[in-house]
Amino acid sequence: MNNRKLRKGIGFVLLLALIFGAAMVAQEEIGSSGFDSLDLTLSVGVSLLLATLYYQQKGILESQQELLSQEFNRDLRMEHTETLRERIELWYGEVNELHRVGEPGLYGSNLPEVTTTDIKSAPTLRQLRFGRDTKFSVMPPELEDDRYFQDLLENHAPDLRETKSEIEDTHERLIQARNSFIDNFDNSLSLETEVYTLSPGFGFDEWVFEQHIKLDRGFHDNVDDLVDALETSMENSGGQAKPEEGVWMIPTHEHRTPLKATFQSGNLDQLDEYQEEIQQAALREIKRILEGKSKTDERLIKEGSRELEHADNLLEKLNNLLIEYEGRIVYPGDCKYLDESMV
Repeated sequence: MNNRKLRKGIGFVLLLALIFGAAMVAQEEIGSSGFDSLDLTLSVGVSLLLATLYYQQKGILESQQELLSQEFNRDLRMEHTETLRERIELWYGEVNELHRVGEPGLYGSNLPEVTTTDIKSAPTLRQLRFGRDTKFSVMPPELEDDRYFQDLLENHAPDLRETKSEIEDTHERLIQARNSFIDNFDNSLSLETEVYTLSPGFGFDEWVFEQHIKLDRGFHDNVDDLVDALETSMENSGGQAKPEEGVWMIPTHEHRTPLKATFQSGNLDQLDEYQEEIQQAALREIKRILEGKSKTDERLIKEGSRELEHADNLLEKLNNLLIEYEGRIVYPGDCKYLDESMV
């Protein structure tokens, strides 16, 4: 704007100098017979007036053009903001749920969820989505390849991009701690009697890690408190029977069956008679394992708990940022979509 005004001023001065110079040359060449002093003065005065009017009119037209350009660019940016805002709304889901901050899992309906032992991926936007991979995602997977969503993160909302990246890194560190615990875990539990054999079920090592996390995060006062909760869960659940294999999957809370009892007879005819005994044996083994963690186990459990607490804080931050962006009138930043259209 200042450069434009400077150029106008210089042009105006040059034009005046040109007019005055032409008049002087004319007088010099033609002499007194053509122009006297009064004629020269009137000629220069008229020329100055015409030049002034010309530059005033030109300035008015340029100012009007600039205002029209500014208005067009502002409308274009607001239109682009609305396109990006739609992605924000898709990301966080229902607005009302967003304001219940501070309780695990009660953020926006399309955000990830921090549970007692894990960080759950953001849900899909469509209820039926076949062939979905198991990759962790901070936003609904459908948004990942959306060009305007990528534009939002790269050019208009760097704080959202950074928070998203932090959550992904936190989830990765949690998985690393869990996998290291599993690699270090002694999964050789086997209690054999004349009637049955008690052994780990699928995912027993991961389940043990989760119980340690619950204890470390204070969801149970101690091992005895956790074992009491498991016993109540066993009493209220029938477990999972596999009669053709003579196997009874011992139930715990959260619909998990980390231990199994295999009957030597190959059937479950003796299940009713020995169910209580099997449950008590399972609880004793669980207590023994939870109380016998190594220093390496302790370190990995602490790491896992720390990452979950960090994820909880990051999700609250993400939640609040999305609310803020949803309410912004115009999003800052430039991008190729604006550059292609702005004047």
